[in-house]
Amino acid sequence: MDYNSTRPLLRMREYGRLVQQMVSNALTIEDRSERYAYCLRIIQLMTVFNPQIKRYNDYQSRLWHHLAHISNYQLDIDYPCEIQADHLHFAHKPVPYPQSTIQRRHYGHLTEVLMQQLHDMEDADARKQMIMAMVHRMKRCLVDFHSDMGELQRIADDIAYYTHGKVTAEEVMDVYHQYTND
Repeated sequence: MDYNSTRPLLRMREYGRLVQQMVSNALTIEDRSERYAYCLRIIQLMTVFNPQIKRYNDYQSRLWHHLAHISNYQLDIDYPCEIQADHLHFAHKPVPYPQSTIQRRHYGHLTEVLMQQLHDMEDADARKQMIMAMVHRMKRCLVDFHSDMGELQRIADDIAYYTHGKVTAEEVMDVYHQYTND
């Protein structure tokens, strides 16, 4: 059986394996004019497979660059435009993922960052507002993650844990009751 995993990697996925096979066939054509005519047909097919490329003013040039890239710049034809090997950057750089561990994953990284700010906060009014904002955010996170209602005592204990006891669970409960009873 011929599986895709045993075939060569696709150079440009948007054109598919058929175009890549046609480009490989074009590389084997001996006659230069015949090879160019075959490449014109490949360009027409590439336009059909990737119609959104027509949005660009220079889409013909882009198609020829794509053709050259798929052939690994080995096609010996008279291109209608200047082809440079580094014209388009096709290599995608991997996305760097943060390597920090999240202590309580259901709250997420943003909650930990905000808890550090709450830990360092000195202004009493701003601190109370931040506590209320964090309580509401943590309730939403618990509901989203566990599909149950976020218990205030659990949230207060988690805030005390995150702030290393600088904000106590009792303070969170007092602030919450003060703002919800007024």
